[in-house]
Amino acid sequence: MARSADVQVTHTIVTMSSNTETSPVAIGMPTDSEAVTKSATKDLPLSLAPRVIFSAVSATALIAGVLASGASIASTESWLALLIGLVLTQIVWNTLWATIAETNWAQSLQEGRQWQAGKPLRQLPYTQPGSASAHASIRLGHLSDWLIQRFWPRFGAILASTVGAMVIGLVLALVLGPQPAALTIVAVCMPQLAALFSRGSGQPSAIARGVIMAGLPLLLGHALFAPLSLDILAVSIGFAVIFAGIGQSSAATLHWSIGAIIVIGVLAITRRPLGAYAVAILALPQVLLRQSRYVKGWFMAMLLAAGTAIS
Repeated sequence: MARSADVQVTHTIVTMSSNTETSPVAIGMPTDSEAVTKSATKDLPLSLAPRVIFSAVSATALIAGVLASGASIASTESWLALLIGLVLTQIVWNTLWATIAETNWAQSLQEGRQWQAGKPLRQLPYTQPGSASAHASIRLGHLSDWLIQRFWPRFGAILASTVGAMVIGLVLALVLGPQPAALTIVAVCMPQLAALFSRGSGQPSAIARGVIMAGLPLLLGHALFAPLSLDILAVSIGFAVIFAGIGQSSAATLHWSIGAIIVIGVLAITRRPLGAYAVAILALPQVLLRQSRYVKGWFMAMLLAAGTAIS
């Protein structure tokens, strides 16, 4: 019995000693969970699959802009222009917004600054240990390992989608003419500015999101068939402000009220009373009830009502 107990105690001590010696924390290596994540991530293929974002709201805003232009889309050229507009808003603008503005770059970059794995890069001849050149070699090795192990598997598809959307948007914008091209430039710059002002947190400004999802598509639909005017510009601002309130718990009523006042005011001033009345009827329940369950459906109905009134 005593011998058995001694053997058991000895086995326990050896096991604890072995765990301590091979512990990743003890030797300055990543923890078990991090090692598993790294090995799993390492085996992932470098994803270049594009990510395309579709939005019924932006498509409806584009159609509302076409209605506001008063153009007839009976010809083949008109349908082709409308199709190109849909490609711009859905495949280009929405995808750029999702991949740039709504991606949490800050968290990944913070991880990259703290990454300690990876072999140092080859040093220059006569590099002294502890010198700035030796330190740069170590840090560049860490950076290279982080890019391969973590950053590219996570963001490869996002970067591919961003580049593809920019190329497609540039080509289509040059085909459509100066005003759609100018709107596309704004749509390309907006996600980058939103990501900059949000410090890459993936939580951009609600107003900027409203501009991308509602304001710019409305203007594009109008610009495809007619020159832009002050009334459609003002109405697009109003709808951008309204859409900024969708999904916002605190400032939703304020956004809806201000945006609806802008749209209704423009329609009333430009002597479109039926359109102003229709928008008011559709907006009032959302303001009073602080957004219903089908708030986006009501918003799209407001877009179509305003577009029909302006035509």
